[in-house]
Amino acid sequence: MSVKPVLVGLIFLCLGTTLAVAQSGPFGVGAPEAAPIPADGVFSDFFRWVAAEQSAFYRQLTGSLRDMKDNGSAFWTLISLSFLYGVFHAAGPGHGKVVMSSYVLANRETAKTGAVLCLLSSLLQALVAIAVISVLAVVFNATSLVISDASRMLELGSYVMVVVLGAYLFFKAVRGLVGARPVSHGHHHTHSHDHDHHDENCGCGHAHVPSPELADQARGGIKAAAAAIFSVGLRPCTGALIVLVFALAQGLFWAGVLSALAMGLGTAITVTTLMFMAVGTRRATLLFTGTNTRSAAYVLNGIQLLGAVAVFLLGAILLTAALL
Repeated sequence: MSVKPVLVGLIFLCLGTTLAVAQSGPFGVGAPEAAPIPADGVFSDFFRWVAAEQSAFYRQLTGSLRDMKDNGSAFWTLISLSFLYGVFHAAGPGHGKVVMSSYVLANRETAKTGAVLCLLSSLLQALVAIAVISVLAVVFNATSLVISDASRMLELGSYVMVVVLGAYLFFKAVRGLVGARPVSHGHHHTHSHDHDHHDENCGCGHAHVPSPELADQARGGIKAAAAAIFSVGLRPCTGALIVLVFALAQGLFWAGVLSALAMGLGTAITVTTLMFMAVGTRRATLLFTGTNTRSAAYVLNGIQLLGAVAVFLLGAILLTAALL
């Protein structure tokens, strides 16, 4: 399928949607999203505190933008607050950190790869917000209703991608669980053979020429990683949207762009930290079970399966809630 028709269709879908907006903030753009917080629970008080801090940061952000007209030093206050807003925004309830942590577990990614994915997804989220306001508000002078509708359609697209990613990871994990083998990194071969005659069938245990199967796995891994990045990054941060619109109204759109990027960086740090914790838990589990036993193979594949189920269920719940 060609990518261009899909992108054109998405643009027209975003521009042509006329969904009602239940809550509005400055200039009619939705206020920063407040995810449902359970009344009872271990982290309920923490999430309420995070939500309160997010609201306080939002008020200070808009105040800093006003102050920049008279005081240039307020710019650094804006960037600092934007970064901290991103940190607190990611610490609250949301799907980004769950998707990235579960994906890393379900796809057996390393912590280093996971950190890159978290950074890219968070920055993409900021860039999508910048693109939405740049195209709709700056270029087309669209109304706040159209901007909110476009954001909602991108949000729905993000949730659909989470569901698809979860389904892919689930089938991959089931296939791995059925054919689970002991996890071993040992090499049981000698080096008495002639190194000038190595090929993929030489029997030395090394892959001198990537087989078609390995090449397919590599391509599949890249596609899955891209899907994970876009499933998180496609949904623009509402806080970034509001700051961008407010900055545009103040004639300081460039400051809003830098503020959105700072938010993305702050979000990346929090999401990466949580992802590291997930990877650390996986490593601890493998150390406990041993790395050269059949039970370790089943444990590792079981972790993959749980991560895949978490991604799929999260996407399904968010998509259903958004459509109801």
